[in-house]
Amino acid sequence: MPFKELITPKIVAECVILDERGWILLVKRKDNNEWALPGGFMELGERILDAAIREVAEETGLAVDIYGLSGVYSDPGDSLYLHLGPQYQVVALVFLAKSAEGEFKPNPETYGFEFFGRDALPPLMRGHAQRIADALDSEDSVAIR
Repeated sequence: MPFKELITPKIVAECVILDERGWILLVKRKDNNEWALPGGFMELGERILDAAIREVAEETGLAVDIYGLSGVYSDPGDSLYLHLGPQYQVVALVFLAKSAEGEFKPNPETYGFEFFGRDALPPLMRGHAQRIADALDSEDSVAIR
């Protein structure tokens, strides 16, 4: 019997990075012109933490130290993409990270990054407001949505 390829969810690694003021680092994406947490798809043969570190470096130029998991998101209301060509759903793992060193380098994915106070967030990519709120409001628990 031939193998039938299944359409399965894609894994996304994102990071909530706070500065010394507690402000959140967001990137301005080139594909949709929206602000979002830095992150992206995990690649085959990669560990999820390595994917998170790589994606932040690619989109911001910064090295980060990951110190926790803030949430796991798979709600079809926020993660089902039916209008982007091949249909897919994402499962996003959002990590807590501290910025180490680096500076922005031009790249094909983002225009740059900026830190925002919690009460002054710009319009965000769908689902990201909840991910940020969960990261800032949870003390020792992991949100699963």
